[in-house]
Amino acid sequence: MSFHGVDFLAGRLLDGALVVDFQESGESVIRQRARDGLQGAFARQEVGELAEHVRAAQTYTVEEFVGPDWHINVQNGVLKINRDGDAELLDHSPEFRFINQAGAEYDPDADCPRWRQYLQETVKSETHRMKLQEYAGYCLMHWGLPEHKALFLVGPQASGKSTFADTIRALLGGAENVASMSPQQMTDRFGTAELFGAWANIRNDIPPDTIQETGAFKEITAGDPIKAERKGKPLFHFRPNAKHIFSANQLPDAEEDDGAFYRRVLLVPFPTTIPRDERDKSLSDKLESELPGILNWALDGLSRLLAQDAFTGDMSVHKTAETWDKWGSTVDRFAKVCLETSADATPKAKTEVYRIYQRFCDDENFPAQTQRQLTRRLKTEHSIQDGKATVDGRQQRCYLNVEYTARAEQYQESDSDGGNGSGLDDYS
Repeated sequence: MSFHGVDFLAGRLLDGALVVDFQESGESVIRQRARDGLQGAFARQEVGELAEHVRAAQTYTVEEFVGPDWHINVQNGVLKINRDGDAELLDHSPEFRFINQAGAEYDPDADCPRWRQYLQETVKSETHRMKLQEYAGYCLMHWGLPEHKALFLVGPQASGKSTFADTIRALLGGAENVASMSPQQMTDRFGTAELFGAWANIRNDIPPDTIQETGAFKEITAGDPIKAERKGKPLFHFRPNAKHIFSANQLPDAEEDDGAFYRRVLLVPFPTTIPRDERDKSLSDKLESELPGILNWALDGLSRLLAQDAFTGDMSVHKTAETWDKWGSTVDRFAKVCLETSADATPKAKTEVYRIYQRFCDDENFPAQTQRQLTRRLKTEHSIQDGKATVDGRQQRCYLNVEYTARAEQYQESDSDGGNGSGLDDYS
């Protein structure tokens, strides 16, 4: 069986389920087997004709192997669900034609107390916890993208973001069903192909680089038909159904930050770094054992999402854009908290301002950018001028029109005390 004339599938039965093995470059497989079988009688033209015969005889679209709508392939059967949240476990059958399988068994009585505790500890707002639950359920909805939303988890390092992303990845069946592309990667020439057939796209610690192709991002999150390409392979078209979960310490800029982009965005803060001595080193193992309960938790979220026809606590486009900016560049946050522009300011040495910026980032547990990046951002986004001036009796490179706030003066006087706040509490 072939997809797009170049990639082949081999079907087999395993524990009553249809398991389909995906083989890229199927024509090369035919050629190799022809060489092995025919040896001296191998003829390139005949093998090409054989490949064409296979294409003509058994060609399918991927839509024929994603399983029927409102059915989820779990470890111990096929879960048939409806909009009211009712679920019925059916036996596996080749008739369902699933090539993806969730990573959990279905047990209607299973619970997930450690998972709920983790969420209580890391996500302050009940509204945000409900939003996470609904999005986890949305990820199980492999047959469509009705909500047109990508989920961004934001907060300092070691705040629990990756635990959520990794657990949902495991729930969905791991790398076989889940792509791992950043927003920047998934819109480039070869990135879209990674979404082909995926239930979700989950990426931890996305870079702060600008999202250049916001138009492609909007198409992908809406499930519009897109073109894709693998290196050295023909172009093909498909409708992506993957849901998207990204985690970040700092949200990237968007090249065209219009309302349509922010309409695609859900934001959930993980506002506080977990102290090292309070981290549960066996948490991932505990959560893996709770996957059947987490599946039930996600199904409850899906049921609520379908009933509401919207995510709990979804913000307006204006509020989303405003909040995105507040969680964006660390330089922007630093400028907002520590600097004020003034035409009458005393010049400030760039090296001193950069030390204060580093202490601010240490205190907030954010990664600091370079001094050059700090200067460029302050000049382009905050109208701060630079030049040479005499400071402390010698000529130095300076910022000419800034004054320190009271908080900056505290950093100037002493090193950071190592606080573990994120500065995001006001936006949680």
